[in-house]
Amino acid sequence: MKLLASHVVMIIAGIFLARETRGGGTAEATVTAGSKQTPTTNSSLTDRPRAKWRSREYAQAWSAVRTARLTKPERIAVQRDLLKNWAEIDLHAAIEAALAESWVAEYKQMGSSAMLVPGGPLLDAMSESLAEDPDASWEMIHGEGFELAIGMLVSVWIDAVGKSDPFYLAGKLEMFEPYVRQRALTTCSNSVHQRPGYEVYDEFLKILTHYPAEIMSAEDLFHAATPRFFPEGATERLKALVLNTDPVDERMFRLHALNLGKQISGKSVGEIEAELAGLPAAAIGDVLFAAVTDDGNYSFPKPEKTMALIDFMIEGEAWGTVARGEVAQQIDRMASTDAQKVAVWAISLPIRRETGRLFESSVGPYIRNNLETAPDWIGQIPPGEWRDRAYVQYSQATMGFHDDTTKWEWAMARVSDPVLKAEAESRRAAWEKLKKN
Repeated sequence: MKLLASHVVMIIAGIFLARETRGGGTAEATVTAGSKQTPTTNSSLTDRPRAKWRSREYAQAWSAVRTARLTKPERIAVQRDLLKNWAEIDLHAAIEAALAESWVAEYKQMGSSAMLVPGGPLLDAMSESLAEDPDASWEMIHGEGFELAIGMLVSVWIDAVGKSDPFYLAGKLEMFEPYVRQRALTTCSNSVHQRPGYEVYDEFLKILTHYPAEIMSAEDLFHAATPRFFPEGATERLKALVLNTDPVDERMFRLHALNLGKQISGKSVGEIEAELAGLPAAAIGDVLFAAVTDDGNYSFPKPEKTMALIDFMIEGEAWGTVARGEVAQQIDRMASTDAQKVAVWAISLPIRRETGRLFESSVGPYIRNNLETAPDWIGQIPPGEWRDRAYVQYSQATMGFHDDTTKWEWAMARVSDPVLKAEAESRRAAWEKLKKN
């Protein structure tokens, strides 16, 4: 239920009219120490325009709303309106009032999905005031009295400041712990994406590259400061950046390679192969990684294309890229559309430490979906590691929903590699323990 501002004002006026009718025209309220003003008994607040209210009058209104006969959506709408305006004249008191309410996190509907709001439905009503003077508001929320709520307040502060001035927040990332820093970086990035023009990305990137690589990696720069769509003619410019950047400057070299991969990801396999020609060998892995994991390929999976690009990684001996979990996850998604084709392709993968997870992600979906016929198919794989790993995948598929001990034992009896067998048996033991709990 969304209330118009005029409706909120009418509700507030009605609350005070009802209160005066019942209580003789007085309204007591208290706030904790630390707020700039102390409320006192006052005559009807409806006598004064709300634009001229002082902190004590907002405190009285807040107290009255808490006992008014309102539905939950009405109460929240009125409280948010009060907090927004109260924060403009006494941010400390407004925060205190909001924190005196429930701290339970709530889910906010965002299109077809829901987003968890850490501070519940009230704290972000003060976002404008928090962002107006971010240095002062940062000092305030870290002051005496807010220690127990500091996590929530920092979260709201990051959202408010990041949306208002992402470049300011980007310059403050070093003061956050790593897990909070990542959230702040994402907030900055989302805000930058909403701004017009490509020059905003250059400004954003310039700020982020001031941080050392331990704080801001090439992947961080790529995910945060890369435009969702490049301007026309960007391919040649990005190739030139790759070619003209010294690989010794690893972070920027990798960033340019990742950007190039994103830019060419929508092209055909043949076109991508042509773009790879002449690139330094050190760039091939990152270019192909970005092309394989690009959002477009994620949303509209093309198994043949993904398999071909991974083959290019292998031909270029980009083993570190081949071994990345994101590549295995992507091939697992491809297998959901054509499991048998992906499984057959996987048998031809070179047997290496870096390709083990990729093989399992490739054959796992086919085996899980064909438990009755999979044993015959696995038996046709040449003896060795791939057949052992396929039997391990079969054994795992017999657990969970199927819970077939006989088939699990049958598969384990055919695994010749003692290390793979021990790993499978360990997973089985953990699963049995989980079942008992």
